[in-house]
Amino acid sequence: MIPDKRRCLEILKDNGTPENIVKHSIAVAKVAEDIVDKLSKKGVKVNKELVIASALLHDIGIGGKDHATRGAKTVKELGFYDVAKVIETHSLNEFGDKKFDPKTIEEKIIFYVDKIVEEDKKVGVENRFKGFKERHGKHPDADNAYEFTKKIERELNNLMSPRLVLFDIDGTLIDGSAKEHKKAFIAAFKQLFGIDTTVEELTERFEGTTDMYVYKKFLKMNGVSEKEIEKNEEKFKKMTAKLFKENFHKDKIDVLPGVNGLIDEIKDFSSLGLITGNVEEIGIFKIKRFGLDKYFKVGGFGSDAVLREDIAKKAIEKSEKFFNKKFDKIVIIGDTTHDIEAGKKNKAVTIGVATGVKDSIDNLKKAKPDFVFNDLNDYKKIAEIILN
Repeated sequence: MIPDKRRCLEILKDNGTPENIVKHSIAVAKVAEDIVDKLSKKGVKVNKELVIASALLHDIGIGGKDHATRGAKTVKELGFYDVAKVIETHSLNEFGDKKFDPKTIEEKIIFYVDKIVEEDKKVGVENRFKGFKERHGKHPDADNAYEFTKKIERELNNLMSPRLVLFDIDGTLIDGSAKEHKKAFIAAFKQLFGIDTTVEELTERFEGTTDMYVYKKFLKMNGVSEKEIEKNEEKFKKMTAKLFKENFHKDKIDVLPGVNGLIDEIKDFSSLGLITGNVEEIGIFKIKRFGLDKYFKVGGFGSDAVLREDIAKKAIEKSEKFFNKKFDKIVIIGDTTHDIEAGKKNKAVTIGVATGVKDSIDNLKKAKPDFVFNDLNDYKKIAEIILN
């Protein structure tokens, strides 16, 4: 049994709840209802009546240290057991006791909204905690409670406005200075077409482009017919993948600084994918070697398209199908101007990171990314950009 709004206001009046607390509770209910409506539009099931009633009655026990426990007791005595359960998980006073952690979506909404509404105004988490500290001094669990609240905020934001974060591989996730990938191309060009080239030539002409762009453009430059190029494409992919995997160990490369930290910050609050010029077999092999495959289950690859903007489009389409959702926010993180341009053409938020071998931070800035960093070491700031 859940009381409607009129009954909740009667209960507050009968309880002698101060007018300022009633105003606060009504404001919490309005913000909470807005969140429920947004979640419902995304197909998230929430008990709206329970949220509104819990919001209106959440501070009925105000006036002492354990107001959430006392308020839950009052409401329970009236027979509203589900509302009482939500009320007892909303307060910071019980923070740290896992028994009182909000677990259901309704509990999380009330806990969170109470931390963004100061009196009867929506002020945000930062200002609410600032006010809390000013009134109560340094609470022993204040910092942990703040992080816990931000975690719930990110969780709700991702449900209300799903976000997809697409990472480039070479020069973004892992060191892009490796030579064995290019050496595999060199060997395949020689064996299949009798054409010689060097790592230096491929780097100078094609760094930052896609595997299939290199394949087609290089052969056209060397007079190979379209028919021969098309006939040998699959054979070239298989040969380069085989040669690369056999010799990958010769490259002394690793995951770039800040990568694991950033993934850890965003993985529970966004969907992750890849956007890479590598053909799929090579790209997947690379991330598996560094244990990143547990985070990246889908993406766009150089075997999906020739141009990076088309790979980005394919990555988005495949991700929507894989995660079974439409994304309101798409973020593309890459180390070249090609990544930035591909992101812009697909209406993504673009983050440039100057950890590749082709583009300096000044070059990246010329492509006008939304944000640019020297590396991913400032991963908490980057996570804030992605998640909020």
